[in-house]
This record gives sequence, structure tokens and C-alpha cells, in this order.
Amino acid sequence: MRYVAVVCPRCGMASAARSGAKSHVCPFCGARIDLERASAIASGSAEEVRRAVARHNEAARRRAEARRGGGRGEGERSDAN
Repeated sequence: MRYVAVVCPRCGMASAARSGAKSHVCPFCGARIDLERASAIASGSAEEVRRAVARHNEAARRRAEARRGGGRGEGERSDAN
């Protein structure tokens, strides 16, 4: 089965939908996404699309955190590194 990664026009988060579907409900904000008009960032196998969704959403979270002023200061490191 093939999938497509789409970006929600309401909240900006990405999620996976089945290729060929007409619409998809965003799991983050509940918006109904018209897949024929949606902004697709990847398509392929479930694993390929899962990775694309994870990359997009991590970048979106970092941007949101930076806008809120919650970014790490210079010299500080994340425990994840």
C-alpha cells in the first residue's frame, strides 16, 4: 500500500494518509484535509512517509519553540545529543 504525507493547512503539522483517499482528518487539530488540494511533502511506503512526517513535525516543533522564546541558549546542549 502507498501513502502520502500531507501538511495540515490549519495547524501546519504533517500526517500520513492513504494514497487515493479523497480526504483525511488531521490527528493534531481535527481539520478535514482535502487530499486533492493538500500540500504533499512525500509519498511512498509507510516507512518512507513515516520518516518524512517525523522530520517535518520535529522541525515544526523547533520553529514553534523558537517563536515562543523557548529555544536553548548559546552553549547549552540537549540531553538527546
